[in-house]
Amino acid sequence: MDPIWIVGITTVVTATVFFLLGRKSRNLEVEKVKQSISTKDYQLAELKRLFEESKAAKHALEVDGQNKIQKTETTLARCKSNLDTANARLEELEQDKKQLQNFIGETLNKLRSESSTLPYAVRWFVKLQEAVDDLEVARLAAPPNPAPSAAIQVKEAKAEARRIREETELLRNRIDLYERQAPWLSECAEFTLEEIIEGLKEEEVIRKTYAAGDDPTRLFLSAAEWSALPSTERNQLALDRYWQGSRKRTAWVAGTQYERYVGYKFESQGFDVEYHGALEGKQDLGIDLICRKNATVHIIQCKRLSPAKQIPVRENVVAQIYGAAMFFALTHALDRNSVKPAIYTTYELSSQAKEFAGMLGVATRETFVFEPYPCIKCNISESTGERIYHFPFDQQYDRTVIGNVPGEFYAMTVAEAERAKFRRAQKWRGE
Repeated sequence: MDPIWIVGITTVVTATVFFLLGRKSRNLEVEKVKQSISTKDYQLAELKRLFEESKAAKHALEVDGQNKIQKTETTLARCKSNLDTANARLEELEQDKKQLQNFIGETLNKLRSESSTLPYAVRWFVKLQEAVDDLEVARLAAPPNPAPSAAIQVKEAKAEARRIREETELLRNRIDLYERQAPWLSECAEFTLEEIIEGLKEEEVIRKTYAAGDDPTRLFLSAAEWSALPSTERNQLALDRYWQGSRKRTAWVAGTQYERYVGYKFESQGFDVEYHGALEGKQDLGIDLICRKNATVHIIQCKRLSPAKQIPVRENVVAQIYGAAMFFALTHALDRNSVKPAIYTTYELSSQAKEFAGMLGVATRETFVFEPYPCIKCNISESTGERIYHFPFDQQYDRTVIGNVPGEFYAMTVAEAERAKFRRAQKWRGE
């Protein structure tokens, strides 16, 4: 065979084989592509299914959330309604409590005022107060906030307070009973029992201040004022507050202030004045001032009475000062005619007391009103020449005599005393 034909046939056969082999290869590739497309379609279907499931789950969650929100809002509305109801009830209970407290207070006050001749009523009053206190103790010890230790302390404190109240009420009733049996006693009561008790408390505070050696100006100043102010300003502020009209004065302080004022007036007229009432206290026998000039001695009782209370000086006071003056003359070997009893008062005497005074020869000065006056005693020591000034609240004030040494005087202000080279006593007992 011709070689050329052989080559040609061989070429055709080879091409045919390669064609067939290439077609088979392409078919395999096509199958792979189809298989890949099928896989993608499956995956896409799965994604769609998962999406739908997620969408359904989301919807279910939204619905469930809305339901829960609605339930919560319903519950909150119910709670608010219950709270409003509870608050309204609590307010009603508070009103009831206040009404009960007012009723109890009025009842106890009525018992206190109407039981002066019925001591057993006082004991009943104490029992009722004990019941009220027990309710308070029970409240402290009860849930939701029990405080047993506080309850015990409160119970003990209230028991002690009841005991003191019982003693006080019995004393009040005894005084009321005495005054009912002897009405003239109430006429001598220039101050209420509360004012007398406050006076005793103030006397105790002053006594402790003197005993401790403290400067009594501290009684009228705060700690900050005491530390910050210069001594001159500090002393003047204390004195100003001692005289302040808004400051509540006790029976003792008010009476002593008036005695010193009357005594100052006598000293201004050249009398030697002994402040007997301020120095002797309850043992003064009714003599507040002993004023001497030449051979005459004035025995004076001072009565600082409130016109608002309208309690005049009664005849028993006239009798007391007359008797005290005669006793003074006897014990001092003086001619009774040289001893002059007198009564000075900011108010007035009763008509019978005036008549009584006229018959006994007791001099009277009515509406002798207290006025501001130079009260700082500037004293010069006769032995050392020291120049020291004293305030009305210093312990030795009433023992300090002004006028025995040239240069002594009464100053109106601290600055006036210090300009005259006087200093404040450094030992508050006046030493």
